[in-house]
Amino acid sequence: MKYFFLFVLFIVAGYFAFQELKPKPVPPPPPPPPILSQISTIRPLLSPEDEQRIAKATDDTNDKVRWQALKLLANGKSSLALPLLFKHLEHDASVPLRVKILGLLSQYKGNADVLTHVTAALTDYNPDIRLAALKALDQMNAYSAATDITALLKDSEGPVRQEALNVLNDLQKKRQKEIDAACAEWKKEMQERQAQAAQNGNPLAAPPPAPEECAAPKLNPW
Repeated sequence: MKYFFLFVLFIVAGYFAFQELKPKPVPPPPPPPPILSQISTIRPLLSPEDEQRIAKATDDTNDKVRWQALKLLANGKSSLALPLLFKHLEHDASVPLRVKILGLLSQYKGNADVLTHVTAALTDYNPDIRLAALKALDQMNAYSAATDITALLKDSEGPVRQEALNVLNDLQKKRQKEIDAACAEWKKEMQERQAQAAQNGNPLAAPPPAPEECAAPKLNPW
C-alpha cells in the first residue's frame, strides 16, 4: 500500500513538473493597426492656405498656368475647384482651356451642378465648346440632357450636328443596356415567383404583365 501511494505521488509530481517544464505557447502576433488609424496618419498635401494661393494662380495671364492650377485643385478634391472651373468655363478667354475644363468636368458623374453648367455650354457661341460639351455629356451618361442634345441637330456647324447624333446613339445604347438588364432581372423574379407558387401548390393563374419597356417590339406589318 505504501508503494502504491509513493507511485501515485510520483505520477502527480511528474505531471506538475511536466506542466512547468513544457514550452510555453507562442503568443499570437499583435493585430494590425485598424485602417482608420492608418488613414488618420495621412495628411492632405495642400493646406487651406496653399489652396488659396493656387486659386489665385487660376487668374494668371498664362493660360497654361491657369489650367495647371485648376487641375491641381480638382485633383486634390478642393472645395474651391468647382466654383473656379465653372467661372473659367464661362468667362475664360482661352477656348482650348475651356475645352480642357469640359473634359475635366466630365469626371463628375451624378453632380447636378456640373450637369447644369456642361449642358449650358451646348449653346456656347464657339463650336469647339459645343463639341466638347457633347463629348462631356456622353462621358457623364447624361440621359436627362437628351432634349438639349437633340436641339443641336439644327446647329449651323456640320461637325456639331454629327457629334450630337453620335452622342445620342451612344446614350441610347447605354440606356438600352440598362433597360435590358432590368427586364432580365424582372423576368427572373417572375419565374422564381411562379416556381415558388407551384411548389407551394398554389400556381399563379397568370404572371403580371411585363413593363412596357420589356415588351417585345411590334413587328412591322409590311
